[in-house]
Amino acid sequence: MISVVVPTYNEEKNIARCLESLNEQSIAREDYEIIVVDGHSRDKTVSVAKRYADKVIMQKSKGVGGARNDGVGFAKGEIIATTDADCYVPDDWLEKIQADFKKRKNVAGVYGPIKPIENRVKYRMFLGMNNALAYILYKLRIAYMTVGANTAFRKKVFLDIGGYADYSAGDDYEMPFRLKKKGKMYFDRKLFVYFSMRRYEMFGTFNSLYSWVINVLADVFKIKKDVRKYNKIDYDGESQGAKTQGLKVYISCNGLGLGHVGRMLSVANVLNKRGDKVIFGTWGPGVKFAQKEGFSCYELPAVDWKDRTDGSFDIAGTVARAPLILISMVRLFSREMSILKKERPDVVISDGSIGHCTGRSLGIPSMYVDHQMDFPLSSEIIRKIVTQIHNFSVKRGKRMVVLDFEPPDNIYPYSVTDIKGVVYTGPLVGSRPEEYGAQEELKKKLKVNNRLCVILISGPKHSPFALEEKILAIEDELMKIEEWMFIIKAPMEHENKQNIRYVRWVDDVYELIKAADVVVSRSGYTTVCDILAFFKKSILIPQPKQVEQEALAEHLKDKGIVRMVLQDELEKLPELIKDTFNNDYEINMAELRDVSNGINKYRAGQKIVDIIDEMLDVKGD
Repeated sequence: MISVVVPTYNEEKNIARCLESLNEQSIAREDYEIIVVDGHSRDKTVSVAKRYADKVIMQKSKGVGGARNDGVGFAKGEIIATTDADCYVPDDWLEKIQADFKKRKNVAGVYGPIKPIENRVKYRMFLGMNNALAYILYKLRIAYMTVGANTAFRKKVFLDIGGYADYSAGDDYEMPFRLKKKGKMYFDRKLFVYFSMRRYEMFGTFNSLYSWVINVLADVFKIKKDVRKYNKIDYDGESQGAKTQGLKVYISCNGLGLGHVGRMLSVANVLNKRGDKVIFGTWGPGVKFAQKEGFSCYELPAVDWKDRTDGSFDIAGTVARAPLILISMVRLFSREMSILKKERPDVVISDGSIGHCTGRSLGIPSMYVDHQMDFPLSSEIIRKIVTQIHNFSVKRGKRMVVLDFEPPDNIYPYSVTDIKGVVYTGPLVGSRPEEYGAQEELKKKLKVNNRLCVILISGPKHSPFALEEKILAIEDELMKIEEWMFIIKAPMEHENKQNIRYVRWVDDVYELIKAADVVVSRSGYTTVCDILAFFKKSILIPQPKQVEQEALAEHLKDKGIVRMVLQDELEKLPELIKDTFNNDYEINMAELRDVSNGINKYRAGQKIVDIIDEMLDVKGD
């Protein structure tokens, strides 16, 4: 026998449709029962439910999970099926559940996809992606994304594990992890229910998702103390406004590569020079980078994607890692909670990370800083979804700063946004050409007598090693260009050749850029802006399938201020280097000069500090 449990609360308008669909099942009526667990509704839900259900009981336990637990306590069936009061099910729903358990004796739980009742494209896309992710994670045996609207399990096993936990959200996501210890989980792609998106329509898709994630962080992953108790830091009566200089600033940076930490050092140095205390938080090589520059830096849990050995983005691998990425984000959120509570900064700056969300949850003025406000994805619908999720996160900060020129002069094609209150500060760069001597003097210092090409091999994970391998493959061709000296900043040590010098680390990369006649590099935004600031001819090699780098390189090539070559076509690089140097018509030097002057004029680091002072109402001397 199957017992169907339906929790309700003020569902007078929806419950009849749900229960009618349950009463019209293809299996014999005596083979299943319908149990409605009502949370003390104030409308006519109970009276409507009594017309259709076998049992209507009043809820005693807390939450939706508690209601399901109460229903199981009254169930006669060996199999428990659950759905929601605002859903309805196909007439063969219970037949499929019955067959799944009969065929698979070792299965503890069965679940399937959900389809939107509201026939709107965005909801079909949203649930379609959710269902696809659920199936992929199931096949990889990483996670089991069950939903209470479409789940069934063996009653004995369910009772053995203690039922649903008392969570505000995510109880149906957490329960299968315990259920799995007693038997297998099975995802039946043909077992679906029609799911109401009314809450998403009422509160907005991304507000609903944000609320769900916060509750999961607070409950399922046991950081309830941080998220809920410390809604606001106790500043011991100190006023956040009308302060003199002497601020404490926490800078949270994305740790993929060195670009995010590198550019925020421009802000940190301005703050440091006037006597403010700066603390960094990041992961990966950025930790030692910040410490080497003289700043305190907390090491944060890494939030990482999956890449291939050629440095390209592995979409399938990243999707498969989604639960691990979520756990990493939870750990990151919790870690920064503890850091902010300990350090009590006056302001939080987040560069491509989630520090501004953490700061906001604690009542600390927060600023989000980045150059990317839109995403160059092949699917327009997916692009809009990703962009809206990103923009919703961005709005968690009190101030939003875009590190680019205002349109139409923007360097990065996807820095444009319609979010109100955004400030364009221009790109952040680490140094400026006037801080260094003449090019020929620097060449003498570097013991270079010929034309100089600097090749900067950088990037996260496999990316630098993949590019290094390609450069080594054309080493003989570079050696044939005897009138050129090549200084290659590489991740590994290599033997120097007659006109090739390898370096793993340089104290001042800007000195190399200023001395160079041509610079070759990846097309990461920070690196490209540094090169442009020094008015250098450059050749960009975008990281394969990294849409941001590909979009930036293509955009600047179309504007005529850089050359570009693909990683798989590096046999063209030796001739391209010579051609770039010899032929000014290949690069629009006037346009390059305008961009270079603009970067050096904007002084983005100082602008961001001015915004911080305005946020906190800081009075200067």
